[in-house]
Amino acid sequence: MSDPRSALQAKFQEQNRFENFGPLLVQLRVSGFRCHSDTTVEIKSPITAFCGLNGTGKSTLLQLAAVAYRRPAPEGPGYYIRDFLVVGILDPAPFRQDARVEYKFWQKDRTQKTVSISRKAIKSNWSGYKRRLERPVQFAGVGLYLPRIETRDFIVRHASKIRVDRSEAVTQKVQEWTCKIMDRVYSNMQRHTVSYSGRTKGVVSVERGGNQYSEAHMGCGEGRIQYLVTTLEDLPPKSLVLIEEPETSLHPHAQRVFGEYLVDVSTRLGHQIILTTHSEPLLAALPSLSVVYVHHGDQRIQLVYGLTAAQARSLMSKGSSKALNILVEDIVAKAILTEILRRVDSTLLPIFDIYAAGGQTELKTTMKTIGSAHFPIAAVL
Repeated sequence: MSDPRSALQAKFQEQNRFENFGPLLVQLRVSGFRCHSDTTVEIKSPITAFCGLNGTGKSTLLQLAAVAYRRPAPEGPGYYIRDFLVVGILDPAPFRQDARVEYKFWQKDRTQKTVSISRKAIKSNWSGYKRRLERPVQFAGVGLYLPRIETRDFIVRHASKIRVDRSEAVTQKVQEWTCKIMDRVYSNMQRHTVSYSGRTKGVVSVERGGNQYSEAHMGCGEGRIQYLVTTLEDLPPKSLVLIEEPETSLHPHAQRVFGEYLVDVSTRLGHQIILTTHSEPLLAALPSLSVVYVHHGDQRIQLVYGLTAAQARSLMSKGSSKALNILVEDIVAKAILTEILRRVDSTLLPIFDIYAAGGQTELKTTMKTIGSAHFPIAAVL
């Protein structure tokens, strides 16, 4: 049985890329925004997952990617830099006066089109918006969905007085994937349009184990997942989807299955998906070329591509959780290997632990003993 991740990555090959995903974003260069003095992101997969420590500019990359396109009518013009970067008394300089963001888009003839949005220092405004390509864009920030019980809207405050104007079953894909992600069996899922005192909103209800309940009785994870899945299924094909930390309030298994859902929906509908995450289970469900580790180096932001989920987890834990334990003969071998790894890429040093375990016989015995415990180990003989 073929791996869905490989099947998705195969659709990204240049000869069929435009037909499968439309005028997708293939490069993003950010200069002078927050911590990004000059950062270039190469898009290597239909799904791009920015991971890394807090404060390394992952959200900035996600926000500026949202600005890349103008939305088709009648959805509106799309996002602008001012929607995400606010200048004020407490935030006098979130970007340099010469700040610039450059986008490269994949074209039907397999060439790349470049569009730049730059700062006009004299007029203190931005130029380049009119040259943007047209594409549906959905930005799902952390605050996009809050539990009904916390928003305290009329659906909660006047629960016994609302009027149900319309009800319809959700699509098969929405119900199927919501059940998979939450590991629950919903015998029925419906979307309702309800109103009260001239106000109208949509709300979902489900039936499970003979009990019916709406979003007013859903936890954050359950409510947010049904909202995200519904949103992605309702979008026009080949949309750009940007999601901030979709693992919020999800248990590890649900995080993994949600990653599998992203692979499925991108394959079926041709969505380009860019997200930020700290979740190893979610990263493990994606193609390896989807993983982009954002590292704050001494002078500038550095990007590391193609890490395994375990390697990304190790870096995000600052080495407290190792991706690989390496056994060598003695302390001299440990010093030599450490220096080799440092010279190759010092960024990756925290993911390894190197132990002086003795000669060949001792190494083989040690590996046999601890290998059955499923430790990630390797021996250098």
